[in-house]
Amino acid sequence: MRKKQALFDNRIWMTTQEAAEYLRLTENAFRIYASRYKLRRYTLGKRAVRYKASDLDRLLTPQKGVNDGYY
Repeated sequence: MRKKQALFDNRIWMTTQEAAEYLRLTENAFRIYASRYKLRRYTLGKRAVRYKASDLDRLLTPQKGVNDGYY
């Protein structure tokens, strides 16, 4: 696990597959999640889609006052 995490540590941009793996989701679940929560995606060229690692990290950071920890 440490080795795999090290691959993400210095990444600024991630592909859909890498972003899904980083968040421990399937690619399909990640696409749904990204669409639902309007995660910013960057298109490089005509087809290459990338996500910023900092945006993904922000998703993982609990936000104070939002649902106060309740669902």
